[in-house]
Formats: sequence, structure tokens, C-alpha cells
Amino acid sequence: MITDSAIREQGYIYFLAEAPELLHQVEQELFTLSTDFSNAKVHNLMRATHTIKGGAANVGLDVISKLAHYLEDVVKCLYHPDVVIDAQLQTLLVEAYECLRLPITAELTGTTIDEQEILQRSATVFAKLQEKLGDAFTDSNHIPTSAELGFDIIQSIFETGVQQRLETIATALQSTTDAEAIAELLRSEAEVFLGLGESLSLPGLCNIAEAIIKALETHPQEVFQIAEIALADLQQAQSDVLAGDRTQGGTLSQALQQLTTKIQPPNEIDLNAEIEELYQFLTQHFQVKGQCLKPQTARLYLQVVYYLLAWWEQEFKIPTSELNLSLLV
Repeated sequence: MITDSAIREQGYIYFLAEAPELLHQVEQELFTLSTDFSNAKVHNLMRATHTIKGGAANVGLDVISKLAHYLEDVVKCLYHPDVVIDAQLQTLLVEAYECLRLPITAELTGTTIDEQEILQRSATVFAKLQEKLGDAFTDSNHIPTSAELGFDIIQSIFETGVQQRLETIATALQSTTDAEAIAELLRSEAEVFLGLGESLSLPGLCNIAEAIIKALETHPQEVFQIAEIALADLQQAQSDVLAGDRTQGGTLSQALQQLTTKIQPPNEIDLNAEIEELYQFLTQHFQVKGQCLKPQTARLYLQVVYYLLAWWEQEFKIPTSELNLSLLV
């Protein structure tokens, strides 16, 4: 959930503006499933319920998010070739939709409802749906290909859902200076993109998402820099996919990759044999004003050398193990 009040308020307003159309879409597709079933209809239902789930979760509407998640899981089962939309299943689907519609309508109208009663009611409905769907519920990972659907599912996802998430990140960067809020939002979105990349077999998108999470962990003080670079990488990934890329889903930039590594602090220097040789030289042979360096001063010299070598390795991608440190003495 987004904790920054300004970002959350904007997200809440956006959710309220988007919710009526999404509800209409779910209702329209559900009420015609038994008479005009198609995989395209199921995909529209998946996309709508997934969008409701994500939007509600971002602004702390936990009950709506949970109910949308339940409904999304049920809808996914409808892709299964053995599922038949009979009168009983149609009725249960409509009842599940009503459980979701009530709390959303309450938000839209500014009224209150008994959330616990809605959750208990929905638990009963979804238990009946699970029983009705049987094996299809436990084997709900069957999501048809673009060819089976009759249209490009990846194109559709990147045109709508991905675009909305990129706009959320861009808006947050423009509207707040709260680094913690940006980090929380970016980490949350990266986890979504990671899941998306894995489900669509787009390793490039996975690499970008994993790098975002790693960069936030490695350089927490560079949140805004990470966010700017991450947004650019994700936008390029979207452009690549919309241009026809179906094998990678973007490419991790060198700038973002560099932010996933961290130079080891001086007090963590591990003196290998060559560094030890340099240390002995500084304290036993190298002289300043006729005196060898004191151990503490020698270590300061080594720290400078270490930082230079770490910079060299990161900048030129040449492992320090390949450098001849004896040239320094």
C-alpha cells in the first residue's frame, strides 16, 4: 500500500474514476458468458479484475483488493477447457461479482457497509465456486496463448496495465520528495513487473525488475536516481514489446545494473597476498622524511588504492584479480 498521503490521494481519485467502467466491463462480460462464451471475454474479465485488485491494494482498500483477487482466481479457471458455463455456475459468478460491487459502490457513493459481513458472504460464495469448478480450480494455470485467444494478449497487457503502472511511477516522481514513499512504490511495482515477466516468459523484463529491487537494497540513499533510471528502462521495455518484442521484454541498462553493486567499506578490506605485499612495502621500505609509514597510515594508503581498484572494476568491467598490483610498488 502507498503510505505517502499525496500519492495515495491521487491514486484514490484515479481508482474512483476508473472503477465504474471496470465494474461495467465485468458485469457485461459475466452476464453474457453462458450465451456467448469466448476466451476473449475471459481475458477481459481477467484484465478488469486484476486492475481493480491492483488499484485497490495501492490505496489501502484491502477488502476490495481481496475480493477482486478471489474473483480473478475464479475467472482464471474459466480458461480451462473442461469448464461449462451452466446456470448454476453463472449464478455463482454473478453472486461473486455482487460481493465485489457492493464495497466499490460504497466507496463511490461515500456510504459505509459491514465489511466483515461482505467477507463472510463472499467466503461462502467462493467456497461453492471452488467446489463447482473442481479440478479446474486446482489446475487454473492454463492461460491460453495469443493464438488461442485470437488476439495478442501481451500487446493488450502492455498497452493498458503496464501503461497505467508507468504513469503511476512518473506521477509519483513529479509530485513528492518523500524518498521512502518512492522506494515503497517502486519496490511494489518492481515485484509486479517481475511476476509479469515470469508469467509471460520475458527474461529482459525480469532482469530489470530484479535489478530495481537489488538497487533499492544496495543504495537506499539513491532512491530518486534509481527511480528515474528504472522508469526509463521500463518505458523502453514497454516500447520494445509494443514494437514486437516477444522474447526479451526489454534490456537492463548499464546505469541500473551499476546501481546493484556496492563498493566494500574500507573497514571490510580483505588483504589478499598482493595487498599484504604492498602493506609490507609501505611499512618496511617506503619512507617519508626518512621514516617508514606507521601501520595506521599504511592502511589509509591501502584504502585509497582499494577504492581506485573498485572504481576501475566497476567502470571498465576488468576484475581486479587480473591487475598486477606489484606495479604499484
